[in-house]
Amino acid sequence: MKHLTFILILLFGVTSCIETTTPPKNIILFIGDGMGVSQISAAKIVKGSLNLEQFPVSGLLSTHSADALITDSAAAGTALATGHKTNNGMISLLP
Repeated sequence: MKHLTFILILLFGVTSCIETTTPPKNIILFIGDGMGVSQISAAKIVKGSLNLEQFPVSGLLSTHSADALITDSAAAGTALATGHKTNNGMISLLP
């Protein structure tokens, strides 16, 4: 399944870490595979408001594989986990 992956990253506890010197007890990372601004906008049109709008911190990350602009989930997951891009169809292997 190939699709342009925009990965929505939502971090809990980051604002408490910024406001105080105490590190957060837990950080929860939500990865919406294939969920981009278009999908969030469509959900808001259907539902009205979304719970993810209540999160204090959110971010967007756009990544592509080393060999194509359209990436698959394996290459996107590898980029998130290791910090290195890989080819489509490869998991945690350098091209």
